[in-house]
Amino acid sequence: MEENAPTLLASSSASSPPIGVLTCSPRSGGNSDTAARLFAQGYAAIAGREPQPVMLREYTVLPCSGCDACRRAICAPSESDLPWFGCPLAAKDHSAPLLSFLTEAPSLCLVSPIYFYHLPAQLKALLDRSQPFWHLADMGIDYFRAGERTCHIILIGARPKGKHLFEGSLLTLKYALATLRIKLAKPLLLYCLDQSSALANDNRAKEQVLQYGRQAAEMCEAQDSLKK
Repeated sequence: MEENAPTLLASSSASSPPIGVLTCSPRSGGNSDTAARLFAQGYAAIAGREPQPVMLREYTVLPCSGCDACRRAICAPSESDLPWFGCPLAAKDHSAPLLSFLTEAPSLCLVSPIYFYHLPAQLKALLDRSQPFWHLADMGIDYFRAGERTCHIILIGARPKGKHLFEGSLLTLKYALATLRIKLAKPLLLYCLDQSSALANDNRAKEQVLQYGRQAAEMCEAQDSLKK
């Protein structure tokens, strides 16, 4: 299902920002979209290049069925005639290009609302579909030779407070992204943003997101300089 698949924004082109931004709300035009746009603007203020966020809701991601076909294909690749580690769902949705987006970007930013103290269903489904990479790591296969990368996280909650509001989401992101050799940067956690225009009308929160984007660009530039 390659049609309308997301283009890897962090490509090898010198004019492309070295970061991929994925916004994960099923709601169009809400706080997550606003946050992704502000992050991109803050990033561009330092890097001079503005990433264009990919909207996860525009793509189809089927939930993992737990069939273990990916493990069998990794163990015996010659016995599988299916692409993407033998996954029978890969031809029916956009999971393969989306996971390629996550695995190939030099760095990432994920923006997501919190639903019942956790991530939206489509994002959780995408993370679950990274199961082939867990099997690769479990078998000691070094798939990611480029080394560890960083993901910046913006989580948006409607509740005005809550000690554990973001904990479940951060644990899931930490360990799911670890299978992709991605570590989490310090996240930006935003409370009390319920209505779709709440962030757009909150100048303090908007500045927090802009500053988070600027800090991400500075971190990317520092990491790039170490590689040279």
